[in-house]
Amino acid sequence: MYISNNQYQKNTNISSIFEMVWRNTNISRIEIAKKLDLYRSTITNIISSLIEKDLILEGVVGSSSAKGGRPPISLTINKNFGCIIGIDLQPENYTVVVISVDGSILLSTTAVTPFNDEFRGKSEACFIYAMDKIIESILAPVSELHIPVLGICVCVSGIVDVDKGLIKYSDPFGLIDFPFAETFYSRYGVPCTIENDARCLAWKQFAMQRGDKVEKEDFICVLAKNMEGRKAFDGARRSGIGVGLSIAIKGSLLHGNSYSVGEYVSATWTGDKPSQSGLDENIIKTLFKSEDSYKMWVADLFKTLTIYIPLLAPEKIFIYGQAEEKEPVIKKVIEDDVPQFLRALKRYDCSLVFKPSSPHELAEGAAYKYLQQMFVVMQTDNDSWIKSYDWDAAFKLRERGLKTLQLHV
Repeated sequence: MYISNNQYQKNTNISSIFEMVWRNTNISRIEIAKKLDLYRSTITNIISSLIEKDLILEGVVGSSSAKGGRPPISLTINKNFGCIIGIDLQPENYTVVVISVDGSILLSTTAVTPFNDEFRGKSEACFIYAMDKIIESILAPVSELHIPVLGICVCVSGIVDVDKGLIKYSDPFGLIDFPFAETFYSRYGVPCTIENDARCLAWKQFAMQRGDKVEKEDFICVLAKNMEGRKAFDGARRSGIGVGLSIAIKGSLLHGNSYSVGEYVSATWTGDKPSQSGLDENIIKTLFKSEDSYKMWVADLFKTLTIYIPLLAPEKIFIYGQAEEKEPVIKKVIEDDVPQFLRALKRYDCSLVFKPSSPHELAEGAAYKYLQQMFVVMQTDNDSWIKSYDWDAAFKLRERGLKTLQLHV
């Protein structure tokens, strides 16, 4: 890594050090210099400025080495530097999670998604109304934290252009090419980003990779979300189970040039039905009434996932969204009807991991996604997306937040 005086390199160095301290609590300046292959003087200068900015705190003084010298001082992230709001927004309900920059959860809440009948049939107006009411509802509890808000990230179902902050397509909300970031940044006074719901699970998984010896895994997150009876903004009732994927390779998420990596169709899909598979519509409609229908859906899903194992060689496949009591059923279906999936796991040294369902996991993932924008390691497969976090803007935002709550509607 080389050092220059331009703004990009300055932000890159701060991001690298911030991530190193965030992932390795109580790390010292000497350890950071070794891990990042930077001069100690460079690390010392940057960390001194970050201590002045209250981003990093000094902790316990360690013991000197056998060669003597100044004893190392441990470093930690100041949780009061700022907080990030993550929102999982669905047509029927929403969840808000607020995390501090050290990754700890400060508050969470779930409620019915606000809807104004006056805007029925006007998808963008409905969406903006819902967002405004959600932000209004959290102004007081966020203010009581007395921690400046650095940004907001919202996760939705659909195709999301993370570069432009654009919802390219979201069927539940009836949105096409909706300029999310542009609409809400000026409206709320803090940066606003958007992400696909399945990819938010990957961001949460990235956030769990902390510690000195943690290696970034290649993995696939499978979000199988029960849609039965849920309403879209147009009032239509939905059915079946919606599936979305997120694919992580060497610490980076794949988006694709159309941002549609992770959109799912099964191996039986023919394209002439609204569902994601080629299963008979009667099977899809009875997934929650007939165990046989559910088992057929499970077999269809894992026959499809079998193809991904040799194609991407993930170390783990995480299954989200299905109730814990379904795990034995799923495993039995795989064993009886999809033995090729188990053989592929063994041949390519991959593990299947069932994640307990949590009402907050998507909102947490959204918040962690924004947090990890502050790390230099966050990249996608799109070269144009690789950007440096604007730390000067973050420091100014925090300064304003110390004087008054900058979040508003």
